[in-house]
Amino acid sequence: MKGVLELGEKYGFYIVFDEAQTANGRVGAWSVAHLHGLKPDMMTLTKGLRGGFPIGATLAKAGIKGLSYPEEHTTFGGNPVPYVAALVNLYAIEKLNLVERARVMGDYVLKRLNDMKSRFDLIGDVRECGLYLGLDLVKNKETKELATDKAEEVVKLAFEKGALYALDMPDIIGDEVSMRNVIMIRPPLVIKKEELDEALNILEEALIEVSEEYGYKYSKT
Repeated sequence: MKGVLELGEKYGFYIVFDEAQTANGRVGAWSVAHLHGLKPDMMTLTKGLRGGFPIGATLAKAGIKGLSYPEEHTTFGGNPVPYVAALVNLYAIEKLNLVERARVMGDYVLKRLNDMKSRFDLIGDVRECGLYLGLDLVKNKETKELATDKAEEVVKLAFEKGALYALDMPDIIGDEVSMRNVIMIRPPLVIKKEELDEALNILEEALIEVSEEYGYKYSKT
């Protein structure tokens, strides 16, 4: 990413970090930019900023020019309530030390997921950045063929057992759909360890059921 920023500076184009899902503690830092010590030209914030209220923000370096007045207006710009909610939300994240907590809890989840990876043939990879994790399901660990249908079944089973997971947004190239095999794990930053353990136990139960149904090898210990 540092190289991309250098190219932008060299050739005069802006680098924008879309931090809608990653900012405000989710990745164990205030943003991916903070995590890697980078300074993009612009950054967008929404989900982790708003505390449930309709608000978003675009941050930009002071020297950036060219936006006209009509381009700077916003539909919800005149509503002070979301602004207050966002400020209180940021205060709570800082006061409760949720950024560091996301990093510590993320390390714990990563350890558990890597343990599952060593025991389940269905798991091809584990990705982690704070409490923003992904479980990559594959039909074959050697070929890395995507197990999109198996991932959907695992998520459905987990939901029926009481844990809510999601699949990554599809990346559609021609007739091929990729990334839909990644189970996303994004718990609340305030989640308790026992709640996290319960959700991960349910995920493992779902993986066991799908592995047994389709003949994938696994071990319970």
